[in-house]
Amino acid sequence: MRMRSAIALATLLVGVGAAVSAPGADSPSAVEAQRRAAGQTIYRSGILATGGPVRATVQGDVPLSGDQAACITCHRRSGFGSSEGRAIVRPVTGDALYKPVTLGLVGTANLWRSEGEGTRPGYTDETLARALRTGRDSSGRELDPLMPRYDLDDENVAALIAYLKTLSAFSSPGVDGSTLHFATIIADGVDPRGRQGLLDVMNAFFRDKNAGTRNEAGRKARGPAEMKREYGAYRTWKLHVWELHGAPATWGSQLDDHYRRQPVFAVLGGIAPGSWQPIHDACERLQVPCLFPITDEPVDAEDEFYTVYFTRGLPLEAAALARHLERTAKGRQRRVLQAYREGHDLGASPALRKALEGNTALALHDHAFPTSGPITAADWTSLLQRERPDVLVAWLRSADLEGLGQSQQELAGVEHVVLSVSVLADGVGAVPPAVRAKALLTSPFERPDLLDGRLTRTRGWLRSRKVAPGDDRVQIGTFYVLALTVEAMMELRGYFSRDYFVERIEHMVDGMLTSSMYPRLTLAPGARFASQGCFILRFDESEPAQLVTASDWIVP
Repeated sequence: MRMRSAIALATLLVGVGAAVSAPGADSPSAVEAQRRAAGQTIYRSGILATGGPVRATVQGDVPLSGDQAACITCHRRSGFGSSEGRAIVRPVTGDALYKPVTLGLVGTANLWRSEGEGTRPGYTDETLARALRTGRDSSGRELDPLMPRYDLDDENVAALIAYLKTLSAFSSPGVDGSTLHFATIIADGVDPRGRQGLLDVMNAFFRDKNAGTRNEAGRKARGPAEMKREYGAYRTWKLHVWELHGAPATWGSQLDDHYRRQPVFAVLGGIAPGSWQPIHDACERLQVPCLFPITDEPVDAEDEFYTVYFTRGLPLEAAALARHLERTAKGRQRRVLQAYREGHDLGASPALRKALEGNTALALHDHAFPTSGPITAADWTSLLQRERPDVLVAWLRSADLEGLGQSQQELAGVEHVVLSVSVLADGVGAVPPAVRAKALLTSPFERPDLLDGRLTRTRGWLRSRKVAPGDDRVQIGTFYVLALTVEAMMELRGYFSRDYFVERIEHMVDGMLTSSMYPRLTLAPGARFASQGCFILRFDESEPAQLVTASDWIVP
């Protein structure tokens, strides 16, 4: 209902605005600024200046209240609209509203006709207020019943109109007449191979992109008016590498300094050890999009807007594992033991506890090894003798499993040892043979038998640009976000709005021809994790070095 309820400010506001430009007036007065702030709250939250909920009716007599009536539900944060099936939600920016929608040209003059679907004169403050309250457009025609009729007094309707006039009215920082500025972020402690792989892909891609942009700029200068409009949005791309040093607690201020020296339109990819939280917080504060960083510790903040991740990380794998264990238990009582390094389970252990909460057939127990130091065969022998698990879940690296492989007598009573491809990283081949024979592995990546074919085109591009082979997760992920950004920037049509950019990313992810490491990427409006499931793998009995699937794709 929330999506459908706002489709009417689409019908009301049928038509697309021209390129974003700043108004010529001086800075607004404090009173006007307060009015626009109040209008923003109405638009985004459905809350009046008094703190009460916005009230409206839809479909003639269906009441809406609060966030149900918020314009952002359909017209999105940018105001540029959206679509649902065949329903097109049109822009509600001031530039779109206050210009007429025409059917064609007569000579050099726009001709507006009062008859015919999709035509209307430009709105005025008075006709827009009437449309919001009574559902009649600028020509006096009745709007679609899905358009809410708002119960707004003069003060609140003026506030909403004031906000709509400035909605996406300016290009976001990081853009000038010739250049689009982007950043990538690299923090201390990153594996040198991953760091170099990211930079190699970034530099090669930016060189390619700018070589093409020079041709586009020439077409813009030489071509007729139509071509100038088509190529007018093209800019040279400039990459800024934001290096972060020292304690993560200082990263926020370092990012502020980087941004102060040169604002960027968006952060593309990036890599950091540990939690992405300080970077996430800085990007949200600066309102800079941050797309698909390489991180094992993303921030689960679906209510925030600017940072988009490939996957939820180990909590997603833990939830998918719980689903698999439930499906395969078949009513049997099973004792599950999860082992991890204290403070280094990347959110996996609480996620598994939560997912199995209330399941009486799967009794879960935890064991936290010390943060540092070796985990010996004696440690594993003692633990297995004490706990006697049917299933051992080890959120650990290969080096921590060496002692487990030596505890063969105790391991004999364990049905499955569950590991994570994400935690093992390049250490999958180092899993001890005794563990490998019983192993199940959670993996958010494409099936092993399909992955090479999936990545053929991207790897071909890397080879042709003489990018040295490196960490697939880093290089493939970096190429993906760059290719996605190219497509999204083209769809902005010269409206250099960060909010609109993020919304286009949401819309485009599941239709990208460029492949990623993940089999299925999709983003619903407001969702911030593009991959929603994982496979359970096992080692192939006939070829123990190979991984094969032990389950279908699991979406917990």
